[in-house]
Amino acid sequence: MQLIFRSGVSTSPLITDISGRGLGLAIVSDKIINLGGSVSLSSEPGKGSCFTLILPLTLATFRGVLVRMGEHFIMVPINSVEKVIRINKSGIHLAEKQETMLYENHHIPLFRMSDTLGFQSGKLIGSESYAYLIIISSGKKKIGFHIDEVIGEQEGIIKPLGGQLLNVRHLSGATVLGDGKVVSVIDAYELLDSVSKAGLDLSKSFSDATDQETPAAARILVAEDSLTSRSLLRNLLESAGYEVSTAVDGWEAFTLLKQGSFDLVVSDIEMPRMNGFELTSKIRSEPGMSSLPIVLVTALETAEDRQRGLEAGANAYIMKSSFEGSNLVSTIQRLI
Repeated sequence: MQLIFRSGVSTSPLITDISGRGLGLAIVSDKIINLGGSVSLSSEPGKGSCFTLILPLTLATFRGVLVRMGEHFIMVPINSVEKVIRINKSGIHLAEKQETMLYENHHIPLFRMSDTLGFQSGKLIGSESYAYLIIISSGKKKIGFHIDEVIGEQEGIIKPLGGQLLNVRHLSGATVLGDGKVVSVIDAYELLDSVSKAGLDLSKSFSDATDQETPAAARILVAEDSLTSRSLLRNLLESAGYEVSTAVDGWEAFTLLKQGSFDLVVSDIEMPRMNGFELTSKIRSEPGMSSLPIVLVTALETAEDRQRGLEAGANAYIMKSSFEGSNLVSTIQRLI
C-alpha cells in the first residue's frame, strides 16, 4: 500500500487533466516528511481506508545550520543536512563540465549556493587550497553546495515570508537570530527539485556518466483535422524535442502507422473517414501496434466520452477546453 506514495504510481487506468499522473499522494508524503512528520495507510476491503498523518507538536521551532555567502546569511534546516565539510580542492573533479566530488563511494554534483539562489558571493574565507561544502539530501538525492563560511548550528522560530514574498523560490520562511539579524530559511526539497528540473538526475551516480551517443528523438504521430490545432500540436511537440508526423484524419494516421514506426499517437476524436475512437480501436486490434501509447486530445468533455475512450484503449484523455502544453508534454513523457 505504501507504493501509492511513490511518484508516478496511479490506480487510474486513464490519464486525464486532473488524475492518472500519480503525483497527488507523492506530494503529500514529501511535504509531510519535510515537516518532520510521517503518513501511513491502513485499509480493510469493502470498508474503507484510513490515512494517519503525524506532525510535530509545533512546526515553528527548528534547528538549522547557519552559513554565509558573501554578505548574505542562510539557514538550512538540520534534517536536510547530510554533512558540512571542508575538503581539499584537489578532491573536486569535472565530469561532463559539472563539478563533482567523491562522497560515500559515489560522485555527487557540486554547485555554488550563491549562484543557485541568485546571491552575489564574496571572496572565499580560508586557504585557496580548501573549499567549504554543505551536502543537502532528500531521499536518494544528494548534492553539495559551495559556501563561504559555516557559522554553526542554530535554533530558531520560522516565520512565514508574507504575501509580498510568497512566490520567492527556494525559501520556506525566515528566522530572527539572537542579535536581531533576519535570516532566510532554505526550502531544501524545492532547492534540490529545482536543480533536478534543470537537467540533472541526482538519484544516479555521476560515476556512471560516460560519453554516450545522444539517443534518437521519439517519433510521434498527430492525427487532427483542424489545420490550426494540427500546427499548434506539431510546434509544441517539436519544441519539446520530438520528431512529429501529422495526419488529417484517422484513416491517414492508420495508413502512416502501417508504413512506419512511431512511439506514440496524439489524436483528435471528431475527424472525417475515421474518428479517434475508431482509430484507437483499430490500433489496439493490430498485433504489432497493440501496446502503442495513445493520447486523445478532444473537445468532447462528457464522462460517457471519456469512458468510451478508455474502453477503446486510450492511455490518456485531455480536453481542449483546459488544454495546457505542459500537461500534454508531461503526459507523453510518462507514456513513452
